[in-house]
Amino acid sequence: TVTSALAPYPDLVVADVSIPSTALPGQSITVNWTPSNPGAGSATGNWVDQLYLSDDAVIGNDIFLGSFASTGAIASGGTSLRQAQVSIPSFVEGDFHVIVLTNVGGNLYEVNVGNNAKITAQTIHIAGTLQLALSRAAAPENSVDPAVVATLTRTGSTAANLVVAVSSSNLMALSVPVSVTIPAGQSSVQFDLATLDNVFADGDRPVTITASAPGFVSGVAACTVQDNDLAGLTVVIATNSFVENAANPVATAVVTRNTSTTLPLAVQLLSDNINKVTVPATVTIPAGQTSATFSLTAVNNTVLDGTARVTITASAAGLATGSDRVDVHDDDAVNLSLSFASSTIVEGAISPATIGTVTRAVVTSAPLVVTLSSANTSAISMPAQVTIPANRSSVSFTVNAPDDTFVNGAQSVLISARLTTTSGVVLDAGAAAASLQVLDNDGPTLTVTSPTSALREGATGVGIVSRNTDPSAPLVVTLASSDTTGLTVPATVTIPAGEASATFVIQAKLDGIADGIQSAVVTASASGFNSGSVPLVTTDSDLPDLQVTSVSAPTTVRTGQTIEVSWTVINTGVVPATGSWVDRLYLSLDDQLADDVVLGTERFTGTVAVGQSYTRTRAFELPANVGKYYVLAVADGPSSGGSSLVSSGFLAEGSETNNSAGSALVDIAPAYRAVVQTSVEVSPLGASVPLTGRASDPLNGQPAANQPVTIRVHLRGTR
Repeated sequence: TVTSALAPYPDLVVADVSIPSTALPGQSITVNWTPSNPGAGSATGNWVDQLYLSDDAVIGNDIFLGSFASTGAIASGGTSLRQAQVSIPSFVEGDFHVIVLTNVGGNLYEVNVGNNAKITAQTIHIAGTLQLALSRAAAPENSVDPAVVATLTRTGSTAANLVVAVSSSNLMALSVPVSVTIPAGQSSVQFDLATLDNVFADGDRPVTITASAPGFVSGVAACTVQDNDLAGLTVVIATNSFVENAANPVATAVVTRNTSTTLPLAVQLLSDNINKVTVPATVTIPAGQTSATFSLTAVNNTVLDGTARVTITASAAGLATGSDRVDVHDDDAVNLSLSFASSTIVEGAISPATIGTVTRAVVTSAPLVVTLSSANTSAISMPAQVTIPANRSSVSFTVNAPDDTFVNGAQSVLISARLTTTSGVVLDAGAAAASLQVLDNDGPTLTVTSPTSALREGATGVGIVSRNTDPSAPLVVTLASSDTTGLTVPATVTIPAGEASATFVIQAKLDGIADGIQSAVVTASASGFNSGSVPLVTTDSDLPDLQVTSVSAPTTVRTGQTIEVSWTVINTGVVPATGSWVDRLYLSLDDQLADDVVLGTERFTGTVAVGQSYTRTRAFELPANVGKYYVLAVADGPSSGGSSLVSSGFLAEGSETNNSAGSALVDIAPAYRAVVQTSVEVSPLGASVPLTGRASDPLNGQPAANQPVTIRVHLRGTR
């Protein structure tokens, strides 16, 4: 029988651990622990002890603090005292146990390793800290925001948002947000500090900024707000704008001094535009007070002069002057709107290519001059100005696209309408703008036409697309309608080989809505060609459509001469034109209706069947206007308001855009030319000066008999 027994082996046990009760992240602390050896053998050799932080007193997933080598021996039944300095990680906060593990890695053989760990019952409270750093230690009180940038950093866990309260020891010098939030996953955040210019000459002001949060040591930083003030006055108007017709007093203002208040102070006041705002000549700041209040009075001048910026100035002896500004809005201005009958026109189209309408939001008893401008004057021709008549809301004008013979493609042109004062000042207030698309007709070009310009809902019409290039090959043309809810066309149409044009069907859709006349533009496009378009309208009811097709007049005439003018009007609508309306004739410098010279009117009474026309020839006496003019004929022209109105007359028509046309240029020469002279160069006061002269026919040089001649005498700039 053989009997064996275990050799005497050591058994390391951690008997005791002592730790401090509190610590801060990043702080170094002392940990004491006592290894003991209750085993039968001596613990001799090298082994490793490790320290951890644990938030749950359970070994595993803990925070490592450090490893410490042990050398020497612990006799059986003996103990040893160990001590180590460890640093608390910067990312932890809260209450933690300390775990001590001995003989980590098993360098020393033991019979029992289950007792090699010790978890403290006591916890160590690790408080988070807040650190506050400023971008500069001093800032002038009139600094541009941000005057100072603060960086707030936390220690400890970043797992959750941290709301930090921020305070300033002097909010009247340096303002701070009430709180800032350090987002989850971040240890720091930046925020802005703003200096407050207190206007008083009171020296530099030291300010302490504090950041605090529950469970954290507060962060503190200092900044000096530097004074920048000189002894002077300031003026603050209670409002930054008002309308000139507002009830008075229209506003109040405060004048403030930043000096001693021992004595009263008389302050002089001044408005730099008394036609808009007046103020008292003086105001007194009482003793013991830093400021005084005075009133502003608005002046309603009834002049369309736009918004004026008025400066109110305060001054007193020995003090820097102060001022503030206020915008006075003109109550005579109104908002304009601008629209076009068709937003797409073709270069070289028959006048008018389209009709523009400018409308004022408020109708008054005064006429309103509107200045029109184009961003591309070579692409668009229109009147420079139009006038909305008294008691009318709008005025219409013709727009044309001159044929420039250049291949420049489609152009988008911005048209602006601006209010114009009685003195000719063009204002931006109330301005309106709209864009026109101008299609090129130079080079390979498509043209779209239609026998009728108006279709009743549910009816069909015919469109014609033409090309101006070699027709030897077929051409596929893409068609589109600008309003497919009211008017549709096929997606494509093919111009056959050998043909210059092709027809397609235009369908006016039934929309079930009583919406009157609706506009649409049919556009044709093909690769390598300028697009073409034609404006059309759809109506809820059958309407006639009067169109002036031709105007003829003599090309060489004289002022005062009686000439014959012929014009033809056709009904291209879908029902007869019945009733009584007026055709109007004008002399125009630019073949557009815009404040032209009225030649006369001719009333038509009766019926013009669909597709039928009438021609009128009438004699008109020419006014004393010399130059090259077009004779314009307008069928069913407006009954009032002047020739700048392109609006409906008596008849409700499918389209009002084709009611006018012009003749060839008419050269109007003067009925006579006159010369006058005198042989007297110097004459006594009161003496008669004999004048001689001659009036002659400019065409043949013969005397112009019985013509009244006006003689004007200019003397040193006086007529």
